[in-house]
Amino acid sequence: MVRGLLLVFALVGTAAAATFTDLSQSGTLIEPFLATGAGPRISYADQIYMVYSAETALNEAQPGQAAAWLNPDNGHTGWAMPLSGAPGRFCRDIRQVVRADADLLDRVDEACRVPNGSWRRSE
Repeated sequence: MVRGLLLVFALVGTAAAATFTDLSQSGTLIEPFLATGAGPRISYADQIYMVYSAETALNEAQPGQAAAWLNPDNGHTGWAMPLSGAPGRFCRDIRQVVRADADLLDRVDEACRVPNGSWRRSE
């Protein structure tokens, strides 16, 4: 159950994406979504929204408080919600949900902060 909504992202520019996770590196929070077969339907813009909302939730949200996103170009939506830990902790459990076309993708991972300040899935 989502207890609160932190932010809704309607537009995220490429400059904003540059300050967050490098999507070409392995271990990103969105990598498992791309390996589910929905990858071709998840656009690069969707990936930017996903990372931005996940990192915002991990950095700022209380457990149960979601950071949502919407890609107005294709209608894909999603949200990220920390399940444990206080904002800014070294590691937190996070739930991410993505609706791409008719698919609903739902995943829980542990994310840990790396030295550059971004977050990676723990292995």
